[in-house]
Amino acid sequence: MILQALESKLVLLKSIHGQLLLINFISVGTWYFRTFSGYLSLVIFIGSIALGRPPIETEDTGTPGDGKWEINTAWTYTRSSWATDSTLPTFDLNYGIGSCVQLKYEIAGLERRAAGEKIQRAISDSIAGIKWRVRDQENFPISVFPQIQFQTFGSKAQKKALSEFGITTSIPWQTSSVIAETSIDLEMGPVFHNHSNPRWISGVALTRPLGQRLELAIEFRAEASSDFACSMMSVNAGAHIKLMPDAGLLVSIGREIYNHNSVCATLTAYLGWQILR
Repeated sequence: MILQALESKLVLLKSIHGQLLLINFISVGTWYFRTFSGYLSLVIFIGSIALGRPPIETEDTGTPGDGKWEINTAWTYTRSSWATDSTLPTFDLNYGIGSCVQLKYEIAGLERRAAGEKIQRAISDSIAGIKWRVRDQENFPISVFPQIQFQTFGSKAQKKALSEFGITTSIPWQTSSVIAETSIDLEMGPVFHNHSNPRWISGVALTRPLGQRLELAIEFRAEASSDFACSMMSVNAGAHIKLMPDAGLLVSIGREIYNHNSVCATLTAYLGWQILR
């Protein structure tokens, strides 16, 4: 009798566990579907897909052009020894005014999975910026790209520690040159935060086309404190693959080499689709 009772309870527990797994799966799927559907609808409303450089952090001096849109939608993934962070989707909208000005707005759906902790999800902070090519010359053009990162209305990302609390402002400058069909982009500028000390960001990227359908890039980035003591270094490689006349796939993979302030990201990945209209 005791054995039968235990077997009966075991079957009941397995049934409950299966139902909980199903509920969790449906909940995760629903969250992703709602987030992705909302952004996808906005993308479809604005226009159709087009091309650009590989997805690297170091900005170039280029702008979309007067009255033109550049839209990037992507999945990103970052893995460290204690957690994995992902976005689905990252939505990056850019609009050109004249030949030298670009407006930018970026937002994403965030998810963090840490060992022994509940999965955290939220809408990311918003990033808004304006790029201005102050020296519009073929040789060594110069641009400045001030951006501000702030809490999106209704977002709980800062409350859940998925993003840095407060407001972040960056003012990076860019210049570029072309040597033997290889584009060399340089970027550097200060970053200010209302709850921490200023810091510096910098990057160098090399981009080269291989035929008419493939463009490859590699970049090295670094962050430093206000006294220029290095606090983070990373490397990233990316590609832009032309799939049709007005459509291209963006991919990249990389990792942090050194991080003084946090656990190193052992893998970063980007898979996206770009739009110019």
